[in-house]
Amino acid sequence: MQELDKKKWTKKNSVNSFFSSKHPPSYPSEMLVKILSSSRYSFLSNKFIKKKKKICEIGCFAGNNIRFFIETNQDAHGVEINYELIDMCKKNLKRLGYKFNQISLGNNLQIPHKSNFFDALVSINTLHYSAKNEIPLVLNEFKRVLKTNGILYLETVNVDDEFVKQSKRESKFNWLHLGKGFRNKSILSFFDGSTHLKKELEKYFRKVEIYKKNEITNQTKKSFLVAVCKV
Repeated sequence: MQELDKKKWTKKNSVNSFFSSKHPPSYPSEMLVKILSSSRYSFLSNKFIKKKKKICEIGCFAGNNIRFFIETNQDAHGVEINYELIDMCKKNLKRLGYKFNQISLGNNLQIPHKSNFFDALVSINTLHYSAKNEIPLVLNEFKRVLKTNGILYLETVNVDDEFVKQSKRESKFNWLHLGKGFRNKSILSFFDGSTHLKKELEKYFRKVEIYKKNEITNQTKKSFLVAVCKV
């Protein structure tokens, strides 16, 4: 068993082989856009980006969500785990016509910004890569960089997702992944459902909303938990 080494994350294995496409993702998460820009989805983030905010995405990957923040005139920041992915993010945004340099080297446990710095923090499918009971430390770090009344937008895989079904539970938050690819035999962290996720988040955030998101195609069945939290 092992933690997933950040050096294993490369453009080749995390983009080309998975998406089978020439370019990394170009468009932002539809759920993220709806929740942060509309009044119809969340009481906590009601039209959150109506005014300019300082927003950071942990694991900004190809910059497709950063693109949304730039287009809505937000003060956008990003964090990635190695320089290859930082370079990929910058080049992909440049391909799309955006110049973006506010991206730093860091991870879930080490966000390279001072406390009470951001109005919002976005984490989409990064939390489950923190293993060995690091989840409490990660959530505390997320809270640290957020201002009072700041918003955390969080997505993570649900227990009925095919990715979780390829993993074996060892203990609380610790699952041994048995699927193919560079994640094989890595320790990942999953929640036992929406109730479990909400209970854990409420230890760090004063208000929490939980949603579910499913994506079903001919080839895949994906299931996610979405949380909106207020400091």
